[in-house]
Amino acid sequence: MTESRGLATAEAHIRAEAHQRTVACMRGHRAFWWVRQRNCNHSAFNGGHRTTSDYSEVVCGAPGCGRVWRTKAAYVRDLP
Repeated sequence: MTESRGLATAEAHIRAEAHQRTVACMRGHRAFWWVRQRNCNHSAFNGGHRTTSDYSEVVCGAPGCGRVWRTKAAYVRDLP
């Protein structure tokens, strides 16, 4: 019983950690933000090919952050 509870706790921690990496970063880090994929995506569902999209993938390069998220917000056009 304890082992399965420990496993469930570990899985919850991993899910929370993954969610944190996909949530938009703090505005204080905005100087470190850059666009990895602008208005497109690459997916296994389309054979890994570039597909146009309304969304862009933004990365925070601030030390210790590394968050990545997708957005179709207007601020993306001002990012490098």
